[in-house]
Amino acid sequence: MTVDEVKLRHARADGPAEVPSRRLCLDDHMAGTVGDDVITVHAFVWVGEVQRARCSEGGQGDEVVEWLRPVNCPDCIAE
Repeated sequence: MTVDEVKLRHARADGPAEVPSRRLCLDDHMAGTVGDDVITVHAFVWVGEVQRARCSEGGQGDEVVEWLRPVNCPDCIAE
C-alpha cells in the first residue's frame, strides 16, 4: 500500500476505513507493537495465519497491533 493510498483511506469521512487485504499486507512493511509494550515498534512477519515480531518478541497469547509508526526495535532493525 502506498503512502497516498493510506492517506486516502484515512481521509474518507463517508464511511468506515477500508481494511487492506492480507495480500496487500504481505507486500508492505508491517510494523506495530506486541503485548503491553506500546513504545517499542517491531517489524512484523506472517507466521502461518498470525503476525509476529521479526525478532520473536512476545508470547503466543500477546496481542499484536499494527501502527503507522517507524520500527524502533534494535533487534528487528538489525535483522
